[in-house]
Amino acid sequence: MSHLSELGTVLEMEKHYFDSQSKIILSFKSVQAALLQQCLDECKHLSLHEIASLIQPSSSHSKIITLNPEDLRMPGARIIYDLLYVLQHPLHPDRSILIHIEAQGEESYKYHLPRRSLYYAYRLIAGQQNHSLGFQNESYNDILDVPSLWICLRHAKKKDNCWLEYTTEEKLRKGNFRFDPAVYGISKIHLLYPGIQSKEEKKVDEILKEPKDVMELLSLLFLSDREFEQILLILEKKYDIL
Repeated sequence: MSHLSELGTVLEMEKHYFDSQSKIILSFKSVQAALLQQCLDECKHLSLHEIASLIQPSSSHSKIITLNPEDLRMPGARIIYDLLYVLQHPLHPDRSILIHIEAQGEESYKYHLPRRSLYYAYRLIAGQQNHSLGFQNESYNDILDVPSLWICLRHAKKKDNCWLEYTTEEKLRKGNFRFDPAVYGISKIHLLYPGIQSKEEKKVDEILKEPKDVMELLSLLFLSDREFEQILLILEKKYDIL
């Protein structure tokens, strides 16, 4: 029994180490810019440099200065977010977007991840009321949009290279009036399940000729078995990550 307990401790330490290393990689502005360029419609037309310049607070530092990740607004329901930062809205400079990133070293089978991700997103929306970052009193039009990206690195093989998106949709049941989707599309949740793209599958020259792909990007950053020099070459030449 003691051996099993020791093994469990080692595995838990490995999980925490894997999670912490993932957060370090994701904290680089160049990596975040590449992710946002692939995942956010508002950023698809921008270069990585332009996206990185929108990350707040603006600075020349290569890493993101995160907001306080600890959410204590609900007694007995503490949350610590992995990465939380503000992006100046690419299309509306007078507005901001609250970017939330979660790195899942190993997916839990105690619950369905869409439920947890929705709960986190709603907490981030509700937590803006009477907060300096969000909106005051009943100024609900000032709620910041909250894109939430969940990067799941160890998961069931059937989920390899799946990208799932969850949004709020309006369904007209009767009548003729409809709201602009920008009014209620406050949050988009992305669940990203990259697979292991082995060096045996494709040569570097072949990869460089193909379009950018967020699953390939995440695999290179976290899961690839390629030599380190090859990974750096692809990240620089194809994804503009120096």
